[in-house]
Formats: sequence, C-alpha cells, structure tokens
Amino acid sequence: VYLLEEKVEAGDPYAMVELGLRCYYGNGGVEWDEDRAIALWEEAAAAGNVEAQGMLEVVESDPRHVRQAQDRAELREVLSAEDAPVYLLEEKAKAGDPGAMVEVGLCYYHGNGGVDEDHDRAIGWWQEAAKAENPAAMVELGRCHYLGVGSLHEDHDRAIALWRKAAAAGNVDARDMLAGVARDRRHIRWVQNRAIESLQRAADNGDTVAMVKLGRCYYDGLDGVDQNHVRAIGLWKEAAARENPDAMFELGRCYYYGEGGVGQDQAKAIDLWRKAAKAENPAAMFELGRCYYHGEEGVPQDQAKAIDLWRKAAKAENPAAMFELGCCYDDGLGGLDRDQAKAIDLWRKAAALGNTDARDMLA
Repeated sequence: VYLLEEKVEAGDPYAMVELGLRCYYGNGGVEWDEDRAIALWEEAAAAGNVEAQGMLEVVESDPRHVRQAQDRAELREVLSAEDAPVYLLEEKAKAGDPGAMVEVGLCYYHGNGGVDEDHDRAIGWWQEAAKAENPAAMVELGRCHYLGVGSLHEDHDRAIALWRKAAAAGNVDARDMLAGVARDRRHIRWVQNRAIESLQRAADNGDTVAMVKLGRCYYDGLDGVDQNHVRAIGLWKEAAARENPDAMFELGRCYYYGEGGVGQDQAKAIDLWRKAAKAENPAAMFELGRCYYHGEEGVPQDQAKAIDLWRKAAKAENPAAMFELGCCYDDGLGGLDRDQAKAIDLWRKAAALGNTDARDMLA
C-alpha cells in the first residue's frame, strides 16, 4: 500500500485508480473510504485516465449511492461495505470492464460483497481480465497458480510468467511477488523437484551426462533428494559402461577410498581414472598424476608423467592440479627448475577457482 501511496503522491493516475478501488471497497489493506476513492478517481480522470472516468460513471449511475457528503453515515447504514462491490461492478464486469472483473474476482475469492466464497469463480474473472492485459488480474491469477488454488494445479512457472508480464507493465505488487519468490523455500523446493525430474527423464532416455549429475545429487543428498549411495553408484556404473569419463572418475573415487558402499579397490580405481584421463577428464588427470608422483598401488613412480598429467589438467582449469604444479615449481620438484614466480601465478589461478590450499600458500 505504501508503494501505491508514493506513486499517488508522484501524480501517477494508474496508482490513483488502484488505490481508489481499495478505498472504495475497503480491501487490499486499506479502510473503506468512499470520499477518498472518489477524490482519487476525479484527480486521475482529470489527468485523462479513462478507467477512472469509468469508475466515476459507475458511482453516478448507482441509484443507491448518494454522493452528497452531508449524510455519509446514514448512507453506510443503508448500503453496507459487504454488498456494495458486487452490486456496483458485476454488471460492468459482464460488459467487459477488466478493472471491474478484478474487483468482482476479489469479492468471490474472499466471500465479500454479499457473495459466497468461490475461488474458481474468482479465478474465472481474473482469467478474463488477464486476457485483456490487466496487470492486477495477472497478479491475483499468479498467486492462484503459485499456490494451486481451486481447480488450478500448483504451477510456479505460470505464476512467474504472469508476474513478470504484470511487472513489465509497472505493477508494483508483481515486482514484490517476484522478489519474494527468490526467498521462498517452497519455490526453491519446486525448482529442485523440476530439476531432478528433468534429470531423471534424461537419464531414463540414456543421457549419460544426466546420469552423472543425478548420481551426484543422490550421492551427496543435494537439490532436495535423500542421500542414496546405492542409487548414485548404480547411475555412475551405467554411465561408465557407456564410456562417460565423468562417471569413470566418480566411480574411481569411490573404489579408491572404499566409499559409497563399495569395497576399496585401488587398482580398479586407477584403471577407471586411466580411461577417464585418456578421454581428457581433468579431475581424473589430477588423481592419476598424484598416483604416478608418489607411486601407488601398482603404479610405478614417474614424476615426469605426473607433471605432464597435472599440466594438462591445469590447462583445463583444474585447481588441484594448479596447486600441486605450483608446489613443484616452488621447490624445484619433479624434475622442474625452481620458479617461484610461476608457482605464485599457478596458486593465484587456483585460489581464484576456490582452492583453499592455494589461498593458504598466498596468505
């Protein structure tokens, strides 16, 4: 409401119409005040706003409405706030007035104006008004889609589309709704569910990239899914069988450390990393390079080969490889000449990619 008040003070005729409607019917967080409503519409009409002119015509044509200010109290006894809105506006709404459709919809939605609460009937009016490009109707209809009101199914995508359209037309309520969506845990869960469903469909259709991503979600319990190592390993095994290098790396990590419910088998892990590294997977190049550097589990120590693998991984922006390569340059290890400037450059790049060891070296 305060945003509407600010726009009214700035002379916005559309805000005058909206605030006038709220004053006239005593809704939207505003008390019933017909005098102010009429004053707002008169000011907006003077500025050429046709909707305000129409509202004034409705008021003038209503035989029960007495505009003389001398007897407002008696008028309120005869004409209560509860039955005024529908009586005044339903005929105009039926004649095709979008603003009246919005207000009649509000009456049916809340059970005001002498009518019973009927969400679907309210939605029907708002759908008609939204077709006529009425931003207020888009806001109300968006709320119904967002929450799954009446016969509508919960549909955040449709709600957001409506609010974006209303916001583009200058509706401040729509802008507030869009800002609130980003903070709404309900929406976050909706987005997560949609993402998981999309990945599952793709994985079911044989998409190995989707299998890897979905496996990571199940392995770590991400994006709203329960942690399930068995399911994650199963997805990675299927993707690895189809030669996906990312799946080979993930599966190799599980075998190397004996995690995720599989028995430790470092030889099997190294074999998977070799295949993944051959397919230029940076993470596998780093892990395989570490094995060659130290000489582990059937892998002969070969620091020159390790350095070569880390260089390739670093070129592919693997921060762990950048860090290790920087350490070799800093101390002149692995057959490299000592080059502190090159080491610092590698650590800076690794730190920029989030490597905490590199940040510690630079501190």
